[in-house]
Amino acid sequence: MVWLRAFVPCVFISLHLFCYIFPQESILYNSISDHEVSSSVNLLTQGASVEEIFEFDTNVEINKFEIQFGEEIFPWIDSSLIRLEVYEKNNDRLIYIVETPANMMKNSIAVFKTKHLELEKDKMYTIKLSAFNGEDIPLYLQLDNKNDFETYENGELIQNDLSMRIYGKSI
Repeated sequence: MVWLRAFVPCVFISLHLFCYIFPQESILYNSISDHEVSSSVNLLTQGASVEEIFEFDTNVEINKFEIQFGEEIFPWIDSSLIRLEVYEKNNDRLIYIVETPANMMKNSIAVFKTKHLELEKDKMYTIKLSAFNGEDIPLYLQLDNKNDFETYENGELIQNDLSMRIYGKSI
């Protein structure tokens, strides 16, 4: 009986310790909503891209980007890849690149995991999305009605933002 009484507090303390050691990812930026519109650019056409210029007001470490796409369904055998690149705006220096297969999207969201991407406060960065190895299915981004950042489709300024979530922490 004594062991049973000691077991409950031990489990409780273990769960709190687990949450401390493995904290939930916090959202640094979120523009995914119910008010999205589709991009006019099929990312799987040659040379197509969508870019967004952004900055943070604190130093951040980014662990993951989630970008929302249209309702296209890619079969498991499809070889299309989506590429996310992060550039420093002032000198166009590529600082990070990551790719994910289009057929790995869940609920039309592509997940780009980064390995501790550190970005400095008050510094402008560009996220560039493109895709390649397209087969027969078009790939359109979802855009939010917000206009917090400069967003470009194939070099033309548009009045929407990428529909995305950025996970990480302030450092």
